[in-house]
Amino acid sequence: MSGRLAFTSRSITANKVSEAPKLRAKDYTGKIGQSAPPGCYNTNSARTQDISWHPRSVEINVVRIIKIILIVLVGLWGLIGGLGNLALTDSGFTATAEVVGAAGRGGVADWQRIENPLLIWAAWALLPIGKLATAALCFFGAWRMCLSRHSPADQFNAAKAFGLLGCGIAIAMMFGVFMVAADTYFKIWQAELGSRVMPIAFRYVGAIGIIALFVNQPDR
Repeated sequence: MSGRLAFTSRSITANKVSEAPKLRAKDYTGKIGQSAPPGCYNTNSARTQDISWHPRSVEINVVRIIKIILIVLVGLWGLIGGLGNLALTDSGFTATAEVVGAAGRGGVADWQRIENPLLIWAAWALLPIGKLATAALCFFGAWRMCLSRHSPADQFNAAKAFGLLGCGIAIAMMFGVFMVAADTYFKIWQAELGSRVMPIAFRYVGAIGIIALFVNQPDR
């Protein structure tokens, strides 16, 4: 009889010991990244491990990439155009002399016409200088934007400065040289040359202006 009672007592004690960890695990809520105390079986351990580990995700902002590409394209426009002007200096000088000479155009006084070769070369040089300056600023600006593409919005917005400056120089150069000087001051619209170059200049100014407005939109 005593042996039976002893066996029953040991069985009850063993069951309580085996159930204790489960009770502790049930009452233990735990925190993310923490494991249950020693001897405690946590039924949510697998889920806790999944929540506590987060792989570092790299978010690619498509709009920022598009803005970088557009600034690079403006830089390529300036580089190709500037090198093309330098490669065709003779024809460039001839076209510039025709514009500033204003021969046979009404509304242009004699004092407005430019025939000095040095002044003609200076007027021609505005084109390659402006385009190459645009290329340098846009390429540098695109490089800074690329480095900041994963940075906070304020840093990426600040990195646009050089690219936007390059676009501004291109717009000012094209608008100033072709529309203010050539078209308004020297009345190139009266010549055949004006009908060829003015639509091209207008397209450049419009396209680069739209790009500058789009890039300048604040990123969030």
